Amino acid sequence: MKLSIVAAVMAACSTVLSSPVHEKFKHGPLNVTTNGTTVWNRSNHSNISGGAAGAVGTKLKVIITGGSVPLSNASQFTNVEWQTLFNASSTLNITQLYNVASTVNQTLQDDTYSGVVIVSNQRSVETLGFFSAVVFDTNKTVVVSDDYASGIYVAKDYGSQFRGALTVAQKSGLIYSGVFAPAERDASGVPVGLLYDKQVNWFMEPSLPLLIDTTSPIRTNYSNFTTTNISTTPVVPIIFDGNFSQTVVNRLTGSINGLVVAVPDFASNSTASTLSSTQIPVVFAQVSSEIPFVSGDDVPSDAIAAGYLSPIKAQVLVSIAAANNVTSPASVAQLFP
Repeated sequence: MKLSIVAAVMAACSTVLSSPVHEKFKHGPLNVTTNGTTVWNRSNHSNISGGAAGAVGTKLKVIITGGSVPLSNASQFTNVEWQTLFNASSTLNITQLYNVASTVNQTLQDDTYSGVVIVSNQRSVETLGFFSAVVFDTNKTVVVSDDYASGIYVAKDYGSQFRGALTVAQKSGLIYSGVFAPAERDASGVPVGLLYDKQVNWFMEPSLPLLIDTTSPIRTNYSNFTTTNISTTPVVPIIFDGNFSQTVVNRLTGSINGLVVAVPDFASNSTASTLSSTQIPVVFAQVSSEIPFVSGDDVPSDAIAAGYLSPIKAQVLVSIAAANNVTSPASVAQLFP
């Protein structure tokens, strides 16, 4: 469905609503149960000392990990601990991502903390959001944002738990699952909530995207993907449609761990659509201003379709796999939607 159609439908609906859209999507009390017994909800979370995983602790850690981040008025937030890891203005590389992951993982294992906010430069939000969604298998809150205040408001709402990693943008206030973290040029996927006037409004009850669901191949077959101490640095370049020949790919096979081919449309219409390999994963991912999608029918034999994942997300997923010694094209193909 074209986004223009969706926009038209939403516009039509908005004329019927007597109140602002954000008011209509405010959530009611969220209860989390274990064996039929409520172990925590929004009214009792502050005095919970046990029960469901991730339902303990009220302290929040904010990790500054990219660019120059002004911390004016930071004192307005109580029970928050601050830590700076990097001051990178460019997109974080895989080594930096895993360095951040080690700190986040240690924090999540400490039940003093209810969750973590990772503040990055805008270029790194998509990368960090998706990486966090795959690597952190936790019920606690993990929020990635280009604005510390937006991230804290979302993280302090207990409805942010049991959703996997989330992203929130200062400009739009839209909250996405990390799996669908908006690309730099445009959004992808469906938002799960909205931050409006410092209030979090959830569109749906907590759940996980199928890609990282408890029954997904990532969680059932590759539980080691949550490891944050890696011994190798994967090399997975992104090339653009038509820029390289199969000969070049064959020569690179011994020095890279995978390859992502960014195509402007379905790979079947691509001038680079013959690129493939039986030695390394070659993944075709669409660059799109709408929701990207490449299906298995659109790519050559021995190549992998990225589905709804953007080139950046495909690169991160192949890199995580390579860092955990999952390198065969057949095995990597199982990871993609």
